Amino acid sequence: MSVLEEKICATSDLTTTEWSEVLELTHAAFAEHLHNGLNMLPCTVSLEHFKEWMKDCQIFQIREDGVLIAYKAGYVVRRASRVYFQVRLTSVSPRKRKMGLGGKVHALLEEWAIFQGCEFLQTDTSCDAKSSQAYHHSCGFEDWGYASWGNTNYYTLILRKLLPSGRRYNPAVRYASLICSYLSCHMMYDRFGQERIVGKLVLIPYRCLKKLVKRILWGSSGKRR
Repeated sequence: MSVLEEKICATSDLTTTEWSEVLELTHAAFAEHLHNGLNMLPCTVSLEHFKEWMKDCQIFQIREDGVLIAYKAGYVVRRASRVYFQVRLTSVSPRKRKMGLGGKVHALLEEWAIFQGCEFLQTDTSCDAKSSQAYHHSCGFEDWGYASWGNTNYYTLILRKLLPSGRRYNPAVRYASLICSYLSCHMMYDRFGQERIVGKLVLIPYRCLKKLVKRILWGSSGKRR
């Protein structure tokens, strides 16, 4: 009978062998997106770039008989009075999917993040990666906004989950965030992260509209209603 082991550590503590193991699992987990034509960094990232990209992260692992089969990695963000956990990557072995490992490794991360005082979790995925979106929705994430980054060929969907589990965003606040970020993202950038000329022309009125929406939703005090 196989033995599952949960492990939490900083990526700075990974050995050379463990780094190679994490990268191999990442490439395997993201292969489906590459086959679907999505230019995601984890699909083809080199080990050197991967180490730089993942530095200062915590990594939450599930191992089966010592072999890595699932992980999540990310870091705590502290801005003024707000504290949240930014999920950088989630990978589950294609051979071990539909066995509840995604939910198990998410629960491991969530428990740790709550202990660290995080208000919410944040992550992102391609707007075209339907399987990834379905997984995050099953973990309780809600669609929060849109973005477009260089060196990609897709728009990005940003997702958030309030902590502790069971809390939900005010629908008006969440939809306002989705609408404002969608307009900003699509007006300012194309799916390749290149700035649109027309975006510069609408930037000023857009910012005024964004401030107006925030004032309506949060009030002049800046606190959420």
